[in-house]
Amino acid sequence: MDSKEDNQQGRDDVIERIITGTISDDNLSLESILEVATPYEIAQAIRYMESDERERIIGLMSDECSEKVLSILGEIEDEADIANMEEMEEKQQEIEDQIPEEISQQIDVREYEEYTWVHVVAPDEDEIKTLSDDLNIPIDFLTSPLDIDERSRIEVDGKNILVILRTPYFDEESDIPYKTLPLGIILAENMIITVCSIKNDVIQAFADGKIRDGLSTVNKVKFILQMFSGASLVFMEYLKEINKQTSISEDKVLKSMKNEELIELLNYEKSLVYFTTSLKSNELVLGRLQRTELIEMSDDDREQLEDVIIENRQAIEMTNIYSNILSGMMDAFASIISNNLNAVMKLLASFTIILTIPVWIASIYGMNIELPLQHSPYAFPIIIGGSLALSVLGAIIFIKKKWL
Repeated sequence: MDSKEDNQQGRDDVIERIITGTISDDNLSLESILEVATPYEIAQAIRYMESDERERIIGLMSDECSEKVLSILGEIEDEADIANMEEMEEKQQEIEDQIPEEISQQIDVREYEEYTWVHVVAPDEDEIKTLSDDLNIPIDFLTSPLDIDERSRIEVDGKNILVILRTPYFDEESDIPYKTLPLGIILAENMIITVCSIKNDVIQAFADGKIRDGLSTVNKVKFILQMFSGASLVFMEYLKEINKQTSISEDKVLKSMKNEELIELLNYEKSLVYFTTSLKSNELVLGRLQRTELIEMSDDDREQLEDVIIENRQAIEMTNIYSNILSGMMDAFASIISNNLNAVMKLLASFTIILTIPVWIASIYGMNIELPLQHSPYAFPIIIGGSLALSVLGAIIFIKKKWL
C-alpha cells in the first residue's frame, strides 16, 4: 500500500510540476517521468496550457512519447467538443420547450408608449383587427389607405382623425414607372399610426435622411405637415428623374421609325398626369386644414402650413410645365417618325421606278417576234449597256428633282 501511495504521490507531483511549468527543473530522466506519469496524464495536464508552454513540455520528451501525448490530446479535445455540443443541444431543447407558452403570453400583451409612431405596411385582416381593438381605431381608418385609388381627404371619428395624402412611388417593373398611392395618417390619442399598401418612398426618404427635417411624434400637426412637405419634395425629385429620362428618349426618337420610343414617352406622360391629380388632391386637403379648425394649430404650425402649401404648388407648377413640354414633344416626335417613314418610302419608290427601266427592256426582248439587233452578235452587251445607261439617267433626273 505504501508503494502504491508513493507512486501516486510521485505521479501527482510530476503532473503538478508540469502544470506549474517547473518540469524543466526536474532531475529525473524522461524515462522516469513516463514511469511516474503516463502520456494520458501528461496530455490532461498540458490541455489548458498556452501553445508555447505545450511545445516546451512536449520538447522535453522523445518523439515517440510526444506523438502519443499529442494523439491522446487530440482525442481528449474531440471528446470535450462533442460533450459541449451535446450539453448545448440539451440546453437549447430545454429553452425551446419553454418558449411557446412564454411567447404566446408576450404576443397577447401589447403595450404602446405615449407619443409612439406605428407604421403599418400591407396589414392582413388579423393585424387590422388587432390594431383596431388595441388602439380603439375604426377599422375603415385602417382599410381605406390600402385602396390604391383612395383620394386625399380628412375624416374625423371621435378623438381619432384620419388624414390621407397621395404620395409618389417608383415601380421599376411596371410600364408606367412613376405612380402614386395613398398614405393614411391616423391621429389617435397620444399616438400616430401610418398605413400604406406597399413600402412608401416618402417614409423611406425620412428614414434614409434624405429629408432634413426629422419627424415629430409629439406635435401631431407638425407630423402631418412634415409628411405633406416630404411628399412634395419626393414628387419634385421624381419630376427631375422623369425630365432626365425624357431627354434620353428624345435622342432615340429622332433616329427612330418605330413606336416603342413614343410609347415610352407616353408612359412618362401618364406618370405626370398621376402626379398632377395627386398633387391637386393634396392641395385640397391642405386648403381644408387652413380654412377649418379640425386640428388645433399654433401660429408656428400655421406658418409651416403656408410653407407646405407653397411647396405643393411649386410641385404642381413643375408637373404642369413638364407635362406641357412632354405633350408638345410627343406631337413633334410623332410627326418626325412619320416624316422618317415617308423618307424611307420615297427612297424605296424611287429605286423601284429606276429598276423598272431594265425590267421593261428585258420584257420587250422576251417576245417571240422579230426585234432589232436580234441577229447581231453584240445584241446582249448593247441591250445591257443601254438598260444601265437609261437607269443612270433616271437616277440623275430623280436626284435633280430631289426625289432621291
